Amino acid sequence: MSVSRVLCIVAATAGLHISSTSPNPPPLQSEKAIAPTGVEFILASYPLRITLTCIYWIVAILETVVIMVQIATPSIWAERILHTLAMGGDPSQVNLSATPTILHFTFETGIFHNHKLITTGPYSIVRHPSYSGAWIAYVGLMLYYGSSGSWVLECLIKGSLGGRLAGVLYALIMFLVVTGLTGRIPKEDEALRNEFGKEWEDWASGTYALFPFVY
Repeated sequence: MSVSRVLCIVAATAGLHISSTSPNPPPLQSEKAIAPTGVEFILASYPLRITLTCIYWIVAILETVVIMVQIATPSIWAERILHTLAMGGDPSQVNLSATPTILHFTFETGIFHNHKLITTGPYSIVRHPSYSGAWIAYVGLMLYYGSSGSWVLECLIKGSLGGRLAGVLYALIMFLVVTGLTGRIPKEDEALRNEFGKEWEDWASGTYALFPFVY
């Protein structure tokens, strides 16, 4: 079961990496860019995105190391690694079981030349599936690492004041990310409505913005 847990950690982190990577270049200056707010500008910045992505992978690697060291053949090196990563917490509390179509997306908001309104695939259900996926990825991973049995909670957060402050800072950043993404929806909808008119209105009348039956 420990192997399945590691696979879940890697899969979740890889998914978050993908959802944090824009599949398209930003809009050109000649295209219809939608002016971001100050918070949106910061959250969409490449340095912040690459920093968060590095943090996700570092935490995932450390979580995996703690799990693998505990199931490995006991040795002095395994004990030293576990002691180092304990960071004042209790690594024995880390669970070893796993049980507990986007064509125009960019982090910069805008309307491209020859922009087409995509209404098929996930867009037939929600108008902003990229944001839906980001919500699930960011919040899901935060809940996982903040749950009993994770190295982040049992060692990093419980082990030191610095770890607790880092946890609070991470939660704050995630709050800003998901609320920032949600705040972009009305502006993007308005821009698409102005661009496509009745085509957008007909499509929007049969879809949800972010989550089916919720918003």
